[in-house]
Amino acid sequence: MIEFDYTLLIQFANFLLLLIFLKFFLFDPVLSVMRQRESTLSSLSLSKEERLMEAERKRQAYEEALRQKKAPILEERDLLLLEEKKRVEAFLEREKAEIQKELSNLREELKRQERRMIEGLQPQVERLSQGLAGRILKEWT
Repeated sequence: MIEFDYTLLIQFANFLLLLIFLKFFLFDPVLSVMRQRESTLSSLSLSKEERLMEAERKRQAYEEALRQKKAPILEERDLLLLEEKKRVEAFLEREKAEIQKELSNLREELKRQERRMIEGLQPQVERLSQGLAGRILKEWT
């Protein structure tokens, strides 16, 4: 059976002293370190999110700056391409007109040569026709 005497009070006092001692030297420092760790982790987490958001803002700013710098270059390229296309089309039109002119001149030259050949062959055709007609008449007579 349990005896209730002064040793029980001394053990209870020792237990209370131990709890007070542990509270000041173990629980409070451990809880303090745990709170500090938790606050550090939450600040790091917030810092990480802020850094990610800052990185995203910087990336968007970079892309926008890049678009703004590329826009005039692309416009200039398009203008140069358009000018070059017009220049090539004008060159092709000039060349086409020149080729048409040369073709027309060649056709006229061919017609002149054809007429000269016909005119040159006409006396020979007349002479051959007369010779042939003369032979045919000789044979029939």
